[in-house]
Amino acid sequence: MKYKFRVWDEDQFYYSNNHYEDHFFEFTDDGLRAFRVVESQDSVDEPIYAKSEEIENSIEMYTGLKDVNGVMIYEGDKVKVYWLAELGITELDCEEVGTVKFIDCRFVVEFDKIYKRTVTEEGTYEIDSVELTEASYEEECSLEFTVVGNIHDK
Repeated sequence: MKYKFRVWDEDQFYYSNNHYEDHFFEFTDDGLRAFRVVESQDSVDEPIYAKSEEIENSIEMYTGLKDVNGVMIYEGDKVKVYWLAELGITELDCEEVGTVKFIDCRFVVEFDKIYKRTVTEEGTYEIDSVELTEASYEEECSLEFTVVGNIHDK
């Protein structure tokens, strides 16, 4: 997997694999940081310089996966998850929206609220997150992800 990152600044994303005149990413001893250029000069009479300031928003990492429509899934994306669950002998069609997060060295979709279904004979099925991995797409897992937005949407 090629590592890719993005950062939200004011009203749009800036991606680490693209070149911008007014935004840049830099690896430092403290890790990856993102900056915006606030003043620059490039003239024949003056030396080239640029003043920049760090962007305070979190840098979001690409998960290495794409959703069912081929959209790259990043940390901070809102995704709709569809899956089949078993409760005893009952198979449940489940669907919930959650946020992609990087927790304990893995990507998960953490649901906005606990997903709960009660099947009278079998009991109650509850889940608060699902793991977002390559294995999630294998047939026996029956998980599908669709990006529906991100945490920066208003």
